[in-house]
Order: sequence, then structure tokens, then C-alpha cells
Amino acid sequence: MKTLIASLALAFASVTVSVANDNTNTTNPEKPAMKTAVYPSKDAHKINVIIDKNEGSTANVRLLSEKGEVLAIQRISKKKTIVHTRFDVTELTDGTYTVEINNGTSKEVKKLSLSTAKQEPVRLIAMK
Repeated sequence: MKTLIASLALAFASVTVSVANDNTNTTNPEKPAMKTAVYPSKDAHKINVIIDKNEGSTANVRLLSEKGEVLAIQRISKKKTIVHTRFDVTELTDGTYTVEINNGTSKEVKKLSLSTAKQEPVRLIAMK
């Protein structure tokens, strides 16, 4: 009985090590077709978009309204691999918008919400 349990434990350990080795193949790591990041600027008037894509592929970055209307578009050339672009959202009304990044083979969609903070009324005291 003890030898059966020891044999099973040894077999399980061998299988576990084999699976772990299959997941750590570093001889040919593949770069994803595109990595993206979308975040607001410090002053909250612009949206930053960073794209890391493979050379030789173009990309389009679109800012869409809730209705799907294209509000702005940036085209990224084949030669550029890492791109930082901005969209000015100063004139946009409060609501939900979409940033869509498409390189022809993959598409990433990021939702963003614009809202204006309510300001407390300012009360002035005047003395005579």
C-alpha cells in the first residue's frame, strides 16, 4: 500500500513538473499584436491613448459617442510602433464615450465616462 501511494505521488509530481515546463517556453516568446492604455490627463481635459503595436501594421484610434458617432480619429502609420496620442474632451458634454483601437487583426474597446463635478455655491460675506 505504501509503495502504491509513493508511486502515485511520484507520478503526480512528474506530471506537474512537465506541465509547468510547457508554460515557461522562453525560446520563442510571441509579442502580442497590440497593447493599449487609455487614461485621463492630470487636468481632466484630455484623454491619453498609448499604443504599442507591431511594426508594419497600421492602427486607427477612434473616439465615439454613445450613439456610435465618430467624434475624432487618429491614424497610426506602419512605421511607428509605440505611439502616444491625445483627445481633447473639453467641448464634450457629460456622458459615456468609447475609445476604439483597431489594427486590422485585433480591436480593443475602452469605455470612459465624462461627468462634471458639482460645485458648492460660493457664499460671500461683505461688511460695511
